[in-house]
Amino acid sequence: MVERPVDLSTSGQLFTPGKSGYFAAKLNKEDGRSQENMLGLEIYASTHSFVKAKHIPLLGKFSYFRNNPVVFEDAVVSVERIKGWMSEYGPFAVERIHGAFHSDIPNALKNFLWNSFVPLAKPYEPGKASDRWLIAVPVSWITMTAQNNHATKLAGEFGAGLNFHRNVVERAVKTGRMKKIRGNAGYIWIENDLDYIRERPDQFRREVSIVSAIEAIKMSGADGLILGIDHAFRANKDPRDYFEEHADLLKENLRCIHICGSKGDHSPLLPDDKEVVELCRWLGPRLDPRVRFCVDTNPFLEAGYTEDQQYDGYKGAVHMLQSV
Repeated sequence: MVERPVDLSTSGQLFTPGKSGYFAAKLNKEDGRSQENMLGLEIYASTHSFVKAKHIPLLGKFSYFRNNPVVFEDAVVSVERIKGWMSEYGPFAVERIHGAFHSDIPNALKNFLWNSFVPLAKPYEPGKASDRWLIAVPVSWITMTAQNNHATKLAGEFGAGLNFHRNVVERAVKTGRMKKIRGNAGYIWIENDLDYIRERPDQFRREVSIVSAIEAIKMSGADGLILGIDHAFRANKDPRDYFEEHADLLKENLRCIHICGSKGDHSPLLPDDKEVVELCRWLGPRLDPRVRFCVDTNPFLEAGYTEDQQYDGYKGAVHMLQSV
C-alpha cells in the first residue's frame, strides 16, 4: 500500500521553527524514510521575530509577555538557517513555503485594524478578542507582506512550492505582480480561506468559497488548491460539506488539506481525536492518493505540551494520516 504524503507546517512552532525541522528529521530517521518519501515541512516565511526580550526587556513587566514567553524566540527563517537545521538534526524535505498573509502594506494595515477592533463586537468565529492578537497579529508581523518576496526566494532556493491565501493571489493578479511572486517556485497552491474573523455566517461561507478559490487559481495560473479543514473546524463547519457540494471541482483541483485537531483554534492533532479519525476514514476513498495532508496547528496551544509530548503527537498524527 502506498503511503499518503504528509507534511508538517511550522505553524505549530512558529516562533521556534527549527524545532519543526528537528521533529521532521527525527521522524524520518526513526521511520527509515528514503529520499523519495521524506517527511517534509511547509515553512512559514518569517523575516524577523515578533519580539526579542534582549532588545526590549521592559516588556517582561507586562503579563502578556510573561505568560507567553514563546513570543520572545527567534522566528527568522532563511536559507542558511534551514540548511543549518538539516545539518544539525538530519534530512527533511522543504516541501512548500507559506507566503505572507498580506499582499502589501495598505492591505496589511487594513487587516491589522480589523483583527484589532472587530473581535470586540462578538465575532462569528468562536474565541476571545485576544485570540486575534495572539495569532493573527504576530503572524502578520513576522511574515510582513508578499511584496518582500522572501517566500518566493526561499522556494526558488530549495526548488519548493509556494502557498498563499486567496486574497494575496487575487491582489497580485490585480496589480500585475503574479509572475514576480511565483518566481522559480516548483508550484503555487492557493488556500481557500482568508485570515480574519467574520461577523456573519454568510460572510464566512462566501469567503471560504471553493468556487471563488478555483476562480483565483484559473485567473492567476496557479497549480492547485489547499483546502483549509483547520479553518472549517474553527468555524464549526463540517468539512464533509465541501466534498458533498463540490466533489467534481475538488477532484480536479485539490492538492493538499490543512488539518488540525477538531476542537478550538488549530488545536494539536492527536491520534485519539475521534472526530478527525472518523473524518479521515470518510475522506480516504474520496481523495486521490497524491493529495497531501499538512498538520497545521497553533503555537500557543502546542506550547502547553512538553517537547516529547509534541513529538509523540506529531508522530501519531503523521502515521494516522499516512494510512488514509
